[in-house]
Amino acid sequence: MSTGHQSAIQRLNHLYRLCKAGERGFQVVAANVGNRGLKVLLETFAHQRGQFARELENEILRLGGLASERDSIRGLIHRGRINILATLTIGAQNVEQLVLNEALLGERAAVRAFRGALAQDLPAATRSLVDRQHAQVEETRAQIELLLGRSGKRLLVGLFDSELATETALRRSSARGSLWKTSRRWMPLKCWVRKRQGAIGS
Repeated sequence: MSTGHQSAIQRLNHLYRLCKAGERGFQVVAANVGNRGLKVLLETFAHQRGQFARELENEILRLGGLASERDSIRGLIHRGRINILATLTIGAQNVEQLVLNEALLGERAAVRAFRGALAQDLPAATRSLVDRQHAQVEETRAQIELLLGRSGKRLLVGLFDSELATETALRRSSARGSLWKTSRRWMPLKCWVRKRQGAIGS
């Protein structure tokens, strides 16, 4: 195994462990929210990280290495902290805010790790994989920031049993004057997403 491959394998193993921790972390966050639509979205993020881990493991094997399965103490503490704080927090909206803030901490760490890996000398195929995953991690971080209402915009997620129920919810929100612009996108399990622009809590 070349020295270059050894360095790449070390970097990939770090990303692999981070993605495994992210998968478990999003599962913990999803388990602590009551909003069905948000739960589906968070479980989708968990599935994404599991897929990333499998891709990274395959790349490590291709380069002649072995994926390291050990979990980090920091990851264990972080997931335990989410469960404890969610249990002690009163109010569904407060719990959502708390666990999403914790998820954002994890995503910022993931973004830094992917940027660090891309700053290194990687084989072309490896770089292509890491670059693609990095772009999706950045997108997930941005979505969580929108869920938290950063920068005057908020991503609201709900899950309804029919299109009629969705339309009714959107009309009620518009009637309250809380939406400047409403857009809807159908997702798996009829999950709807709308963005609110302007002052949060208006």
